[in-house]
Amino acid sequence: MRRVAVTFVLLWAAGCAHLPWAGARAQSPDRSEIELAGYSDEPKPRTVYVMSNGFHTGLILRTEDVPRDAWPEVDAIPDHPWVEVGWGSEIFYRAKKITAPVVVGAFLPNPSVLHVVCWDVSPDELFTSGDLIRLRVDEAQFAELCRYIHSSYVLDKLDHPQDLGPGIYGDSKFFRARGRYYFPNTCNVWTAKGLKAAGLPIVPELCGAADAVLIAARGSGATIRRR
Repeated sequence: MRRVAVTFVLLWAAGCAHLPWAGARAQSPDRSEIELAGYSDEPKPRTVYVMSNGFHTGLILRTEDVPRDAWPEVDAIPDHPWVEVGWGSEIFYRAKKITAPVVVGAFLPNPSVLHVVCWDVSPDELFTSGDLIRLRVDEAQFAELCRYIHSSYVLDKLDHPQDLGPGIYGDSKFFRARGRYYFPNTCNVWTAKGLKAAGLPIVPELCGAADAVLIAARGSGATIRRR
């Protein structure tokens, strides 16, 4: 009987000695709980800039943010952290000199091009004049914008963009684009359609002029510079 009693006391003592440890195990989160605590399904913001010289508008994106399956042509000009893209009349965009026939020709239906420019500094530092508006969109909206830009290229049989040669400034190129330019189907309508794809409340058909795009963009973003 004495041996049974001693055994019971030892077992009880051992059990009590393990109670704090057992409680600690019950309260400490396991690995899956830690991972869940660190996971957030909140969409990550992406930055898009709208730039304008008062007549023309374009879009500026951070190159590393671009999903390559959405806009693979972004790598046609490699090794730059920022990319600017605009759509417009080939007659006007690529003219060596702006003359009356060039201006008149740009108002009539004519082939379009994409002007893609790559930069090494941020738009905040680079654009010291004109209008610059910064927008924040989520990853899904950003990807839709990139798909929209991709859909603007004319591709060859190998799905390569049609390189038309050097652009106007910076490290830039012209590429053959879809659609025909004419008034009111302007560069600003193209920009507005991209912003609509990114989720902004904008009516592209009413954005033939740059100011219409800028008003809508200011309502959803931050004005960095204003002419």
